Amino acid sequence: MDGFQKGIEAIIRGIKTTPPEENIFSDEDPNVVKERLVKKADDLKSRAEYLNEHPEERDPDTSFDCEVCEDQVWIPMRRFKNSEEEDILEGDFFSGQVHPSQAGNWATKVHWQCWCSKRKAEKKRIQKVDKQSGLSRRFKQRIFDNYTFLDPKDFPAEDYDQVMQLVESQRSAYQTAIDYAESFETMKEDGRSFGLLGSYGTGKTHLLGAITNELNRKGVQAVFVNTSEFFGQLKESFEKDENGKWVTTTRASELIEMMKTCDHLSLDDLGKEKPTDFVLDVLYRIVNYRYENMLPINFTTNASLEEMEQQVGGAIYRRMVEMASGYLKEICGESYEQLLLRKL
Repeated sequence: MDGFQKGIEAIIRGIKTTPPEENIFSDEDPNVVKERLVKKADDLKSRAEYLNEHPEERDPDTSFDCEVCEDQVWIPMRRFKNSEEEDILEGDFFSGQVHPSQAGNWATKVHWQCWCSKRKAEKKRIQKVDKQSGLSRRFKQRIFDNYTFLDPKDFPAEDYDQVMQLVESQRSAYQTAIDYAESFETMKEDGRSFGLLGSYGTGKTHLLGAITNELNRKGVQAVFVNTSEFFGQLKESFEKDENGKWVTTTRASELIEMMKTCDHLSLDDLGKEKPTDFVLDVLYRIVNYRYENMLPINFTTNASLEEMEQQVGGAIYRRMVEMASGYLKEICGESYEQLLLRKL
């Protein structure tokens, strides 16, 4: 046994190992050992890639934010003779499964970056933009469990049909919203979206917020934006150059980029903002990018479909209605406030 092998053996024997020390070095064929350990590392990488696409399927019982790397972010590995296709976990290298005579083949140390690091960096970017813009803060408490329905029996007889119409349309929209959130993994494959039409004060915003909060709970990068507030923030973020010309700032670019690329976007009160050339141009860029890239874009509007088309233009209207096909609901009736004034 040469000095290098003796050194490796001394290191390994100084580490708490499994199997027991008396059986620390297996006589198993080195190629079989290699195949097994490489597959284990590959399975871990595959699990990481799967969770990156399906974060809602992470282990709910784990105490770690990331069950793959156990919050290490960078996982130490050993590479076989500089082959980028063959890595093993460094823990397995020192576990007694690799015989010292084979240690030289695994001399190259590498650190594999877990999927969670990129997602954490993106989450911090979104949180930074959200903090700067004030987006989504008021909607964090709006979930499916605290969505309430009126009881038609609590109202005068002459209002019974009106309240019943509201409640029935709300229940239909509520169930559709739950179905959408529960089936989002299927919905997102073709950019399927959810749209709500109806008068103000009928619970549309609550449902859109509930979808957003449910998706965020599952690990989806979901963003909720009131369109009027968004365009107000966007305009405030522009600056004038030395010639008095309005120019885009980094903050404005970040806001638009967030709207274009987040996993799921919800636009509340679409059409309420004044349809200036600037507004329609930015809105089209966002909607068209998401349409072309199959990225869902949920919305609420107080307008009818005909009014919505007039407000946002045919190109935006057609894309959004097409994406919400099958998940476009209307809540009919007066607002809660108007009805409650007449409650018995």
